[in-house]
Amino acid sequence: MSPIEIRVLLLRQGLTIEGLAQEFGCYRQQLSMTINRRRVYPHLRAKLAKKLGLTIEQLFGEQSRKAA
Repeated sequence: MSPIEIRVLLLRQGLTIEGLAQEFGCYRQQLSMTINRRRVYPHLRAKLAKKLGLTIEQLFGEQSRKAA
């Protein structure tokens, strides 16, 4: 999923980055950088995937490209 798709999924589930950061015990910036793929925090990737009911691969794996 792209960072935008992840953020849309969060919004649909009524979740915020700030709220999740508090729940996960990290800084908001760390979680945001994880979602935007600027930094790799394996423990945050795992917690976020679990919270959203997805695997880490589904959440952060390569994006499939569809032919137009």
